[in-house]
Amino acid sequence: MGHRHGSTYGSEVHRDLAVAERLRWCLQNDSVALAFQPIIASGSGEVVSYECLLRLLGDGAMPHGAGPMIKVAERTGLIRRLDIRALELAVRELERVPGLRLAINVSGLTTSDRQWLRRLGALVQGRRELAERLTVEITETAAMQDLAESIRFVATLRDVGCHVALDDFGARNTSFRNLKVLAVDQVKIDGSFTASLAQYPEDIAYVAALQNLADACGLATVAEWVEDAATARLLSDHGVNYLQGYHFGRPSVTRPWLRNPEPSLVLGVAR
Repeated sequence: MGHRHGSTYGSEVHRDLAVAERLRWCLQNDSVALAFQPIIASGSGEVVSYECLLRLLGDGAMPHGAGPMIKVAERTGLIRRLDIRALELAVRELERVPGLRLAINVSGLTTSDRQWLRRLGALVQGRRELAERLTVEITETAAMQDLAESIRFVATLRDVGCHVALDDFGARNTSFRNLKVLAVDQVKIDGSFTASLAQYPEDIAYVAALQNLADACGLATVAEWVEDAATARLLSDHGVNYLQGYHFGRPSVTRPWLRNPEPSLVLGVAR
């Protein structure tokens, strides 16, 4: 039994080393791309923004999801380099497409990374209009682990003009006070509360409570993992401002705005 346990551990270490090496290769060879998933206004059904998700380009230039690799990237510190690359790629898109609005995720490690903030400052210096079209998402879990550091990080982002979203909202017991002092612009309701909403209507009470808390703080809300029309209707009926999920579109490395040249790209987040 102990031998099998050791063998499994050794296999995991070997796999993690291989993943880390693959990540380094992709970063060094410009084989990291963004996939874009639409965010929809619940009232009108119009696309208002896109969330950027990192993808690694594999054999034959076919994109592979980077989600399973994030934990390895965090353990090895490579997540900082990935977050910087995602920032650079997103800013490049914003430069190319006037009016486009994008959101990028950053890890908990990046919220205390001065190098990432310096890179952001260099990219948006003197271009506040561009910065105002970028939303940076931080997870609620990471924000609550070091609230003082998170407050400084959010303040720096807003000083340069970026919007800030609190991701995975509801995953922890966020207090009204903490939500106010973080001074984010919007909250993204954790997908675990919305994915099965049509099957488990009792979860509506919790989503409604989160919406009420966001309303009290003057924050826009985004519901993730919206998989069907019934869930979309329930969320809209309970006041959720924006919706995101496979029902509206899967992440795509093909730029969606090239197929739809005149999308609505005005995101009315509360400041």
